[in-house]
Amino acid sequence: MSADGRGRTIREWNKYVAKYPSECEEKYMEKKIPFVVEHLREMLLAKNKNYGNSAFCSPVLLPHLKPEEALLVRMSDKVARLASLASGEKDRVGESLSDTLYDLAGYCVLAIIALEKEKDERD
Repeated sequence: MSADGRGRTIREWNKYVAKYPSECEEKYMEKKIPFVVEHLREMLLAKNKNYGNSAFCSPVLLPHLKPEEALLVRMSDKVARLASLASGEKDRVGESLSDTLYDLAGYCVLAIIALEKEKDERD
């Protein structure tokens, strides 16, 4: 049995990766994208149940904001959180870099949906 369990030794695998790095990255991405997207979908659906479609309503404390604007504010908060985590600041709320990125991606998806909803209502 090879060291990697796939018929190649570690040395052979390293040579392959060095020779075909983009192919290796592409295969990795092909495997990971569905997993990440499914996790994001499950997270969005669960949070939507918890928050009751609030992403598509004007905020209670800032009723003059359109839902898309409120989502941009939330996205801005997440970007600030990313900057904080990336600079090495200690996490104090139990939110990892990955959690923050998933939240930001979720807000991006919700913003796209809100924009499409607004467009559909105009048409």
